[in-house]
Amino acid sequence: WIIPTPIGLEENSWHFLGLFIAVIMAVILQVMPLGAVCMIAIAIVALSGITTTQSSVRATYIKTLEAIVLKDNSNIYKVTMEQKSQASILENLIKANVAKNLEPKVNEILKSNSNIEYQIDSLNKLYVKATSKVAAQKLIDESKIAALNSLALEFMSQKDIDEKVNTAISSLKSKTGIKDALSGFSNSLIWLIVVSIIVARGVIKTGLGERLAYYFISIFGKKTLGIAYSIAFCETILAPVTPSNTARAGAIINPIVQAISRSFKSTPEDGTQ
Repeated sequence: WIIPTPIGLEENSWHFLGLFIAVIMAVILQVMPLGAVCMIAIAIVALSGITTTQSSVRATYIKTLEAIVLKDNSNIYKVTMEQKSQASILENLIKANVAKNLEPKVNEILKSNSNIEYQIDSLNKLYVKATSKVAAQKLIDESKIAALNSLALEFMSQKDIDEKVNTAISSLKSKTGIKDALSGFSNSLIWLIVVSIIVARGVIKTGLGERLAYYFISIFGKKTLGIAYSIAFCETILAPVTPSNTARAGAIINPIVQAISRSFKSTPEDGTQ
């Protein structure tokens, strides 16, 4: 929020990166239990709508203004709306390219063809080369918003326009925020990992992991290097048939490795690893 958004990156993406770093730091520093940190992060995403892209917000802004302008005079104002939007886009693209010291190329484009659509397309491509697609699209959207807002003022006050726009944007953010925050819970791969962790705990608690470990040691345990090679070999065999690295390591390999370590009385808790 303090550092300016880098060129080519949307504002919400930059903010989301800040939230991601904050969550990772909270987990590393153990300021709260892991579950609490995750729940707070999910709540922030759901309530703030931080995952809603600025391009989506601007698109909603434009649709709301178009709905105001075309509400009762669709046939009369449709052409006017298009003309004003194109004129605003062209004007702002010229200014933006001139600001990037591209005035000679701008003049060349304007003189080569008088068609406004050609001029907009050519100037847009020129601006994209100088900046990025994100910056160019933002400029076009903001130009449309300015043109449509001036037309919408003929039907209602700026206060009423802002109220309608803010309501539409808030609705968009609430929908996308909740959807994105809870999207992970509908992912089959996430549930596979969760189940694998539960299975791993069960294997360890029941002692099955210890039995498998002793069987493992009886075959490969003449040297510790043999155990290491055998674990790596198991990973190699299981990798093609297990859809998740986390599931494979958590549910199959981890219980056996932990049991082997405990059988040798080598645990991080006791400082004997």
